[in-house]
Order: sequence, then structure tokens, then C-alpha cells
Amino acid sequence: MTESTREITKEEYDEIMDASDGRGFVPAQLETKYFSVSVLYGYGLYGDRVYEKDGKYYLWYKTGDSCD
Repeated sequence: MTESTREITKEEYDEIMDASDGRGFVPAQLETKYFSVSVLYGYGLYGDRVYEKDGKYYLWYKTGDSCD
């Protein structure tokens, strides 16, 4: 497994939080907006979460190691 984090905007954070009813994960209807096809259908997405730290917003996610 590979863990990655990328910075997102407050607007993106708010969109994800609203769509997930405040639970902080990227819901299925937004996955293609935030993740590439290779992540979703190749490597596999095994978890994600948005969070705020020091006034910045981040998307953390876990993928498989290979694109099998």
C-alpha cells in the first residue's frame, strides 16, 4: 500500500465534507473529480480522508502498490 497526501482548497474540502455529511471521505459521486482513472481502476483506492491542519486543507488517500 502507498499513502499519499495532497493539498486541496477550502472549497474542495467543503464540497467533500458536505457530500459526505461531515464524515470527511470522498463519496462515490465525487471520486472521479478527485482521483485519476489509474488510481480508481488500476492501483485501487483503499481509503481516503480530508482534514484541516494549520489553516490548510488536505486529502489523504491510500492506494495499491501496483496497477494490476
